[in-house]
Amino acid sequence: MAVQRLGEILNISEENLKTSCFLSLKAQNFPNEQFLVEKSPASSHAFFSFPGSWSVDGWYSGEKAFGEKEINLQLFPSVKSIGNYDKDDKPEDREFATAFVNQAFLHRFEHVLKTSQLENQVEAALNEQKSIIFTGHSTGGAIAALATIWFLQKYPNANNGAFFCVTFGSPLVGNHIISHALRREKWSQCFIHFVMRYDIVPRILLAPLTSIHNSSRKFSPSSIQHPPTLKVRFLEHRRRPCISMQM
Repeated sequence: MAVQRLGEILNISEENLKTSCFLSLKAQNFPNEQFLVEKSPASSHAFFSFPGSWSVDGWYSGEKAFGEKEINLQLFPSVKSIGNYDKDDKPEDREFATAFVNQAFLHRFEHVLKTSQLENQVEAALNEQKSIIFTGHSTGGAIAALATIWFLQKYPNANNGAFFCVTFGSPLVGNHIISHALRREKWSQCFIHFVMRYDIVPRILLAPLTSIHNSSRKFSPSSIQHPPTLKVRFLEHRRRPCISMQM
């Protein structure tokens, strides 16, 4: 029985997986940058990596217990349940029609899109016939996921199967409506998420805001180290797609 390599299973080159992992961790060294772009003339891909956040405000905002907020349908018009959506419904009646996302992640992506050169850089890469890969580690992965949905929404003709979101240890982004919309639009195959078996980060947003505030003082960037085998271990555990909580 032939053994398939990981890249063959996921329909992406292993070199691009390794590059995504390297750049997602590299971005963590530049917390003040909104994103990094890696674009080599010798490569057919352009990589956009997003740094994570170590502050509680980078994880949670708002007054709701889990920091959720109705998604911005002007920015993400496809992320809804079409059969259940009615624009005239009251906000409290949209629970099963509109996606709810982490408010902090949404606001951060909106800020990046509004104040940075992300859109111009993406268009420049497309004009150079580059395939786009968005990547990030931890909360940077959540921003990469939102960037990918935005990209697929804004550039539908560019979706030829060669564009990916590759994240590592990313937390959940929103509720089940996101997964529903990605499958309906046939975008789910563009998302590849790697997690380590005992990594707390992908599960942390299952806890309410109060518990995060109480625990956040115990952790700092300096207390977290990446073992030399991090890349290998990440590539052993994958999930696709799993950016939302199935409810």
